[in-house]
Amino acid sequence: MYKSILLMFAIVAAVSSHMEHYREECKNELNIPQENIDNYKNWKFENDDHAPCYIECIFRKIGLVTDGQFNVDAIAEKLSTEDKTADELKPDIESCIDNTITDSCKRIFKGFACFKENNLYRVKASAQNS
Repeated sequence: MYKSILLMFAIVAAVSSHMEHYREECKNELNIPQENIDNYKNWKFENDDHAPCYIECIFRKIGLVTDGQFNVDAIAEKLSTEDKTADELKPDIESCIDNTITDSCKRIFKGFACFKENNLYRVKASAQNS
């Protein structure tokens, strides 16, 4: 169930030039210190008030979030691999979405954390392919 969100974060952690560009844009838009960005690259998001909106910003820029809502189809497609198709991933992704959370940054971050919990390998694999 957490696979999709983890894959999304793998995308966030990607070292590609696109990701670096998005990181810089989100850092500037949200006035996030470089030290925090360095922590995010190392999967350290704990106790950081900037992390939820940073993740929302990155996901929005890469098309995984639209109007504050997860784009489940895009996420599933991005995280699909030989062992699991996009259609097979959708229920896992959807199970991590908590639409009772009204703050979009917190909702996106919680979904990300949920998926990351059990699917970090998918996220990292996706990031390598971005």
